[in-house]
Amino acid sequence: TVTPPSIQVSDTTVGELDYVFLFCFSKNIRISILWLFNGQRLGLTNRMKLYQNNSTLYINPVRREDSGDYQCEVSNPVSSKRSDPIHLEIISSPFTAQVTVEAVPPYVAEGQSVLLRVNNLPATASYFQWYKGEAMVERNKIAVFILFNNTNETGLAYSSRERIYPNGSLLFQNVTQKDAGAYTLSIVLEIFGIRSASVQIRPLPPRPKTLLKQIPPHVGEGKNVLLLVHNLPETVRVFYWHKGKTLVERNKIAGFLMSRNTNETGPAYSGRKTIYPNGSLLFQNVTQKDAGAYMLHMIMENIKIRTTSLQFTVHSKWGAHAHLRTSEINL
Repeated sequence: TVTPPSIQVSDTTVGELDYVFLFCFSKNIRISILWLFNGQRLGLTNRMKLYQNNSTLYINPVRREDSGDYQCEVSNPVSSKRSDPIHLEIISSPFTAQVTVEAVPPYVAEGQSVLLRVNNLPATASYFQWYKGEAMVERNKIAVFILFNNTNETGLAYSSRERIYPNGSLLFQNVTQKDAGAYTLSIVLEIFGIRSASVQIRPLPPRPKTLLKQIPPHVGEGKNVLLLVHNLPETVRVFYWHKGKTLVERNKIAGFLMSRNTNETGPAYSGRKTIYPNGSLLFQNVTQKDAGAYMLHMIMENIKIRTTSLQFTVHSKWGAHAHLRTSEINL
């Protein structure tokens, strides 16, 4: 005849999405062990595992519906006995909230950085891994961070533009269109647990090129002409107009500082030119000496420099012809 078993639990009050162990102890040998929930045979789910001949029940993650009374029953061919019930309470807790990942900013311009920020990293995390895509396979692994020794390792999908942090977050620098898509975080807990979350990187469409247009397209001496800027970048901090094809101080006509909405003139300013906040430059009473190349020099928020140039000729009868060229320089 078997004797009644006893039951213990790692914690009688557990936060939702955390884990719990229940143990069944018996003085008898050659017995079978059965688990019961609220007086009925426990139906095992994919969140539950049994160890040590069914004497240990592991639930990860726990849900609110797991709250209730647990018992274990031991039996042999002769008899069976149940333990006294033990109550398990599952509560909502900010410390066991679901792991989420968000992209900051949610939409990112090419060449900018985006942070895949992790919220609610479990306190019991052992290490975590980032993958490109939703398949957590070796070829997609970007990086791993091991918490106990504060070290990281790179994977096959690492591009040298990613930086992984101890809080689980991943920084992408100099984002391109090829970086678009899903990224998956896998968190391995200290005891038998894995949690994961995914997020999307959404690069903004490629920005339109900044172009210059001469208005009117033909200009004679003594007339006015506008060098009109199309698609001035939203991230421009300051822009300058230069006469000629070299960015030297003596060729500077004027500049405009966007944050202060102010302009300044340079050594090449003639008094007949007006610079506007949209980047455009107005020439009044043009002469043959005004003919030649002009360059718009733009400094962006990310310290990237863009230049666009235009050349026009002044003719007393036949006007001018414009030629455009755009380039981009990374500092």
